[in-house]
Amino acid sequence: MQTARLILNHREDLVLPLKDFYLGSGRTSRLVMAVNPNTVNIRRFKEDDSFRLTAHAFPRPDGTASMRSRNWRVWAEVAKQFPQIDMWVAHDYDLTVLPGDADITAHVKPSEYAMIGTAFPIWQEGMKDVDFDTYPFPEGHRYWRLNSNPYDRAVEAALLKYYPVDFQNIQTVMAGYGDFVATSRENLLRLDDDRLKLIDVFGGEQVPHTIWRVQGIRPVDMRQFYKTKVLMDVVYTPMDVKYDFVHPVKFWPGQPVDKGLRKQNRTYKFKNFVKRLIRYKNWK
Repeated sequence: MQTARLILNHREDLVLPLKDFYLGSGRTSRLVMAVNPNTVNIRRFKEDDSFRLTAHAFPRPDGTASMRSRNWRVWAEVAKQFPQIDMWVAHDYDLTVLPGDADITAHVKPSEYAMIGTAFPIWQEGMKDVDFDTYPFPEGHRYWRLNSNPYDRAVEAALLKYYPVDFQNIQTVMAGYGDFVATSRENLLRLDDDRLKLIDVFGGEQVPHTIWRVQGIRPVDMRQFYKTKVLMDVVYTPMDVKYDFVHPVKFWPGQPVDKGLRKQNRTYKFKNFVKRLIRYKNWK
């Protein structure tokens, strides 16, 4: 069985550091990096049998093109592009994953997929309150994506039409952390549904968990095997080798951090401290 690491990355300055961190360290024996061709010049980098770069960018309503929040489409496209790979460990560039491919995939059966946290049904009007674990999202289940933007609502509408999930006799869709997955090629190909390609943006936190729930593919929470520091309410966090999974690592050791981003990060942290203090939306 062949296994590979797939990393989604839009930053040219991190191509070589990521390659060294995952391929050079032996965490993986084969690295595929999916990049945005509008921000990364593939021709500047040397490829070989163990290191490949692939270009992916999808149109956005603002006229730009990127992979942002449509990692589920990239996963399926790469799985089709490399049919010889049986198992994939896939994640975004700013999620640092210290365990190796073999270690992670040892915890996953063919009818399962690895994730960080658990998949939970999105709250709908009429549901009885259930205290679902929404890690790593800070807001409680009742408030997750409540009164969300039109793009999230479009994702939910498409999934309700083609992949409805029944919870408490109410139709809904599933959600969960969407920047990491480890599963088989077959399961990634399940995400290749032409009916969902009209989704303009987003879907990374809903599409995989919903489709796999409907098709009987079960999630496995990696927190039972590894230490995680996955934050969704900050701009960036330093790389911390005390943890096996760390997010969002936007800057690597030695890289300068813009003063504006440092200020923005401090503001986020203060606001989130207040939210926890007053239990805003059951903030954790």
